[in-house]
Amino acid sequence: MSNFLAVATVTATLKNLLQSAIGRDEHDVQGVTVTTQRPNKEMPSPCVNIFLYQVTPNPHWRNNDLPTRNASNAQLVQRPRMALDLHYLLTFYGEEGLLVPQRLLGSVTRTIHTYPVLTRKMIQDTIQMNQYHYLSTSDLAHEIELVKFVPLTLNLEELSKLWSVFFQVDYALSIAYQASVVFIESEDTFAAPLPVRQPIVTVVPFSYPKIATITPSAIAFQAGAPFTIRGSSLQAEDESSVTQVALGNKLLTPDSPPQADRLVIHLPANARAGINAVQVRRQIDVGDRHLRPGYESNIATLVIQPVLESLTFSQISNSVSGLPRTQHFDVKVAPAVGEQQRAELLLNELVSLSAPNTSPPPQPLTFTIPALPRDADSNSLTFETTGIPTGTYLVRVRVDGAESNLQIDTLQGSPTFNMPYKPTVGVL
Repeated sequence: MSNFLAVATVTATLKNLLQSAIGRDEHDVQGVTVTTQRPNKEMPSPCVNIFLYQVTPNPHWRNNDLPTRNASNAQLVQRPRMALDLHYLLTFYGEEGLLVPQRLLGSVTRTIHTYPVLTRKMIQDTIQMNQYHYLSTSDLAHEIELVKFVPLTLNLEELSKLWSVFFQVDYALSIAYQASVVFIESEDTFAAPLPVRQPIVTVVPFSYPKIATITPSAIAFQAGAPFTIRGSSLQAEDESSVTQVALGNKLLTPDSPPQADRLVIHLPANARAGINAVQVRRQIDVGDRHLRPGYESNIATLVIQPVLESLTFSQISNSVSGLPRTQHFDVKVAPAVGEQQRAELLLNELVSLSAPNTSPPPQPLTFTIPALPRDADSNSLTFETTGIPTGTYLVRVRVDGAESNLQIDTLQGSPTFNMPYKPTVGVL
């Protein structure tokens, strides 16, 4: 493990490595200062500057510690551990006429190529130096994964963009390196689970259930009404598995015996009108006599249509004189409409085929009225509006996109033959 001082320890160790290596050769540049600051106009000469210009998550380790907490997010199950890559810009200053920057570049690249890994001894020697007393509690030397340096290839555009952030600073000969990987681990304590007493390994056939169709795709609500799921591998051959069907947030048991290509389900009394997600789920016994989540199918949809049981129309006088009376509709529907579900009353003017011909023919009036808010799930809905002209209107209830059915007139010779003709409401 390594604590929050890991980044600073890497920089200090790299500085100490270069400071001790440059100038050892008698032909090398002597009296070189190694600094760790932002490049500026007043850099010492000769000098090698180490500047940490970017820190990025390590792509190979970034999600290795997930999850760090239990399902309730209240307790640590392992210490959070962040994996970082450090990007350094090494800049060289000195007498250009004597090629000092280029000589320093050669010396530095030789040193890092010879010592590309920060060893535990290098780190321990660094943090024990008086000038790095603030790193005395760093534990980077105890980290299993050692930090390695590799040169980065920056093209001219990337290098120019990098130097553009140094305001009014002239470009100096430089090279970029990446230090990887640097871990920062939390020091929080976590709950250690009991050891596994006896591992249980079970082999089950690899067969995901797949839904092809649902018949009917739309069904008027009635408790116990059947619908059929057709597909493949809906029921496993293994008798120890249990197949269930999720309808919205409800788990239903299909009729027995379930078949591999066909399941028959019945609507529960507490089903919700609207567009419902349907999924086949299979629980399996892994050998400990406990059923656990296994395979899940793709998701299909079933439209459960609300049923309009009754409708009452009334008008309420407005307390302010001169304002139109409120048109009030009380509706009974099944199933119960949830508090958060969206309900609307749809009115379409009833037009008879025996009506006198006019040119152009009149367009039937249509109205959509939202339900008043509810404090709880209810079979009773209230709708209020104003301005609907007197007449007879076909009535539908829409709940979360699913509409109640209209009845079609099948009586030959009737003025509304082969047309929707009820339920209706008369608006006075």
